[in-house]
Amino acid sequence: MKKCIISMITILLFFCFMTTVYAADEINIIVNGKKIEFTQNKPYIFDRDNRVVVPIKEIAEAIEAEVVYDEEKNIITFSKKYDINNGAFYDNFFDDGKEFLTLYQVSFRCGELAYWVYLETSDNNGNVVGQGEWFGISDCISIYNMDTEKVFVPIKYVAEEFGYTVTWDAKTATVTLSNENTKTMGHKLGSKQNHAFLSEIMPNIQALSECVEEMFCADVDFNEEYAGVYQSEQQYDDGSGKPIILYNVKEEAPKGDYFRDPTESSYYSVRNLKTNEEVRQYLRNYMTDDIINKWFHNDFLEYNGNLYLRRGSRGYGAVVCHAHSGKFLEQKDDKYYITVDFLYFDDFDHKEVLEFTRIGEKWIITKEYEL
Repeated sequence: MKKCIISMITILLFFCFMTTVYAADEINIIVNGKKIEFTQNKPYIFDRDNRVVVPIKEIAEAIEAEVVYDEEKNIITFSKKYDINNGAFYDNFFDDGKEFLTLYQVSFRCGELAYWVYLETSDNNGNVVGQGEWFGISDCISIYNMDTEKVFVPIKYVAEEFGYTVTWDAKTATVTLSNENTKTMGHKLGSKQNHAFLSEIMPNIQALSECVEEMFCADVDFNEEYAGVYQSEQQYDDGSGKPIILYNVKEEAPKGDYFRDPTESSYYSVRNLKTNEEVRQYLRNYMTDDIINKWFHNDFLEYNGNLYLRRGSRGYGAVVCHAHSGKFLEQKDDKYYITVDFLYFDDFDHKEVLEFTRIGEKWIITKEYEL
């Protein structure tokens, strides 16, 4: 659903995070006392986030990790295997005690405000368990550099995930990485039970995110654009009225003494739903009517048995519910609580708490409030 929307967003994000090299002095990278030499693609300060970014190949070699860049999917994956001989790390990643870390991976896509951590652990009997979790961030994790045609990543994110302490000396423009005294790594993932719960309620969070972005789980055909005309300016009602004729913009506009929308709003057909009530029925699979009414106000146009999404002159998508930022908060009686991040123009704005209640065989969002 919404493949065209996702593709458009991916393309926009890809170009939004393209950048040119920031004119600054040479950035020095020191790893456990050794200076890393960069022959062609050098580190620089990415002026959008004011972070030191480095080419993926060089930073992977510096921290003794492998890196794979899937150009088709635009995904970068750093991975590192551990055993007793190469200084395996231990940590209390799960509720059931310390386990032996055998594999640690960090994956992210250019332009996305989240990254995926996956690890495998083994107990004394050799039983291997894998677990992954999304982590949200307030700025981009990877950048495509137009000048060098290479992918760069903020050194701090990658190094800290693999157990390095990162410091910055502005006077000498030096980033120092050290893991000589480090015995823990990256994020401590939640318990297996909490992780399973977050996976189970991910469709609910995504549905809420769709409401925040005013898509409301509609499968919209953006390939065909429609426009509307009104009987009069009074019927137009400052954009709140219903057009009497909807026509494809590729065709000739209706002739006659009609009032035409001065904002030139566009309409796009919805493929999976026919009425606003069907939208509500669909959203009830994920949240209560109180939450639906907070976001949805019969926003779609019902016209000749079909449903249309309207896009006017005002902006859309400024506020986003970051679906992959969900974190387990607590459990009280039969209710579970998680937090999610809300972004404003891609920057962190605030956190909200979502209350989940089991109703029949489904988890339903029953409350939503700002933290």
